[in-house]
Amino acid sequence: MKVLVTGADGMLGSNIVKELSDRNHDITIFVLPNSPTIFPELSLNQIEGNILDAEGIKKAAEGQEVTAATHQWRSEHQWRSSAGSCCSGKHQPQAAASMR
Repeated sequence: MKVLVTGADGMLGSNIVKELSDRNHDITIFVLPNSPTIFPELSLNQIEGNILDAEGIKKAAEGQEVTAATHQWRSEHQWRSSAGSCCSGKHQPQAAASMR
């Protein structure tokens, strides 16, 4: 199955990518421009863009059978308050998923 995963570099999204890979799906990830390469050991299609750009998301979703969007935005202060100081960097772990 052809699957688009947004938020693939977050906690939930990365686990979705791993699971889809284990099940031999054709995975496309949608990440911010200039994001570090994730899963170099996997053969992933990577599209750069911003989740806030509706046209970019529509274009990325063309030809996909499923879109897994894994985003929940929290400020760093909120995340540290609820989860301790386990996270660093520009991306916060994701905590919600929806399937189309």
